[in-house]
Amino acid sequence: DAGCGSEITLNATFEDASTRTPLVDGTKVHWIPGDEIKVFAGTSSAHFTTNITEVSAECSFIGTIGKSDKYLAFYPYKEEVSCDGSVITANLPEIQEGIEGNVKNGFLYSAGVSSADGSIRFRNLLSGICFSLESEGVAYVELQGNAGEVIAGGIKATVSDESVKSEAASAGGGTVIRLNAAGGHFTTGVSYYIVCIPTFFEKGFTLRMFKDDGTFAAFKID
Repeated sequence: DAGCGSEITLNATFEDASTRTPLVDGTKVHWIPGDEIKVFAGTSSAHFTTNITEVSAECSFIGTIGKSDKYLAFYPYKEEVSCDGSVITANLPEIQEGIEGNVKNGFLYSAGVSSADGSIRFRNLLSGICFSLESEGVAYVELQGNAGEVIAGGIKATVSDESVKSEAASAGGGTVIRLNAAGGHFTTGVSYYIVCIPTFFEKGFTLRMFKDDGTFAAFKID
């Protein structure tokens, strides 16, 4: 999509200085080596990379794209992510992988728009739930809204200089997210995270903790 554009550098930070991935101290997130973003100039797009060598609160992304008054950007880089000039459309998987104390790299979706000096302030697009378990042997956990809210699948983000608003792209998205334990079973007493499309759980939500034999326990919040 970049065509015969020129190489540009975009300096990336995050709203409230809480950067992107991985999570630090359970709340802040930072850029890591190998991170990639998709940058849009209107409806054309390009793949931007960073050359940082350690976890950082700020980093520069470099790529080639046509000249534009402003650039929209999406983390992480995904070929299928599109933009109509102001609204970015992506997809959040219904099956995720749970790792200890963090969100798996590539799942903390964020977006932003460039300023005149070439800087981009990224803002989170997703909500999430943090939990820990007391029982051993849990292989996966499911999150579901008690009113059947859409929490996965197509997501659209309206990006402006002042804010980023994200919501389900359609009413036909996923209503259940499954988090599989990366090591086969979750470790007790450790924090895990499920990320989802922002929504209001009108009647609360339910977490179901499944063991290998299919038995499960449910934790319901009204």
